[in-house]
Amino acid sequence: MPESTVQTMFSNIEIIQNVNKEFYQNLENRMKRHSEINATVPVGDLFKKMVLIFLKSATRSNFDLIGRLL
Repeated sequence: MPESTVQTMFSNIEIIQNVNKEFYQNLENRMKRHSEINATVPVGDLFKKMVLIFLKSATRSNFDLIGRLL
């Protein structure tokens, strides 16, 4: 497999790592707040936020890649 293919396949690893770290921190904070009142923990909004951040970051990354290829 050419090096350029490997680079393309793994070009979003750093983005995924950063999004995952932020998601984990937000989830942990949410769990702490809700465990104090012994309530169900809503997390749908956290997933939605992280998906939007990932898509925005990945799209920006892909635009940069396309710009280099042109």
